[in-house]
Amino acid sequence: MLMLKPFINYSSISIMRQCFHHRHLSSHHQSYYIANLKSKSLLTITGKDSADFLQGLITNDIRQLSCDNHSKYNSSCIYSFFLNNTGRIIADLFVYRFMTKQNNENNAIIFLEVDHQLSSILTKLLKRYKIKSKVSIRNTESDWQCYAIFPCVAENHSSEIVRLNDEDSKTILINDPRNNHFGYKMISTIQSIDELICRLNEMNPSSEWKISKVDEDRYRSFRYQYGIGEGILDFPAESSLPFDANGDILNGISFQKGCYIGQELTARTYHTGVIRKRVMPIKIIDPPIESDQMLQMQNIIDTQGKTVGRFRSNYGNQGLAILKFDSILSDSKLKLSSTGHRIQTWRPFWWPESIIEQQMKLSSS
Repeated sequence: MLMLKPFINYSSISIMRQCFHHRHLSSHHQSYYIANLKSKSLLTITGKDSADFLQGLITNDIRQLSCDNHSKYNSSCIYSFFLNNTGRIIADLFVYRFMTKQNNENNAIIFLEVDHQLSSILTKLLKRYKIKSKVSIRNTESDWQCYAIFPCVAENHSSEIVRLNDEDSKTILINDPRNNHFGYKMISTIQSIDELICRLNEMNPSSEWKISKVDEDRYRSFRYQYGIGEGILDFPAESSLPFDANGDILNGISFQKGCYIGQELTARTYHTGVIRKRVMPIKIIDPPIESDQMLQMQNIIDTQGKTVGRFRSNYGNQGLAILKFDSILSDSKLKLSSTGHRIQTWRPFWWPESIIEQQMKLSSS
């Protein structure tokens, strides 16, 4: 049985000070935003079989949520995918471990942060797979909130590891598990962003940084600028593969764990190394569009009229598309097939060089 071992719980402020001793939330006068992710829901999974239950359902390794000091795993949040039988994404999700004490015993609660539109579907699927597992599944939408804390300009936070798992304030705060450039993930029972900002200021009293509250659209704009997909708008249910979603370079897939639903195609793709398309950022150049104008999903074509990808979503002139990387290397004049908008794309700065080398080999083969 997989065991999720507990953190030692301290008071809210003492944990915050401990976490940020010589590790401030900001550096070099960096400014941050905090947004309440109202498009997200939180499901909870409790029970002694919860870890084993999830291990067979998601692409990542639930053992990373262990905090055993003698283990190579130690985290309180991982990124992952829930796939269908053919290996296509039903939902992308963040998996949190929160420790609480009941009857003088430490117990783990697992939270699943998912797109609000998918919470009912995912709940039904989880209950279908439950069978005889001793787990309880419920929606905690009214109790807990999801937040993103992200920089005005993405930078590496690798030296600023944050971990807060506090029973007193019922808050989890941690570096975004996908990439250290993306900021921080937080779930909390604190409903007021102003109160959260006050607590964050207590955590880091330095005057060299500031944090401002913004709406979720600002976070969406940040994600699109850096080519980060999230939720049903960017990954329509059962239409994308984990590699399309950059799951391999966003720490969302384990290639060492055992079997899980949809693993066969994912494992085969990994071992063959043939990945021809990925989510990439795009900018809509011409004609200009309004900030609140949403374009329909449509194909992306090159100068020869050949389909090289699929437009997914946009916020203003920024958006995401799944593109055949080898095709766009030789053609920078791309446009949307239905609306005729000209677009530009680029390689996200956080992509490893190995991805580029792999795509160059594919394009020349």
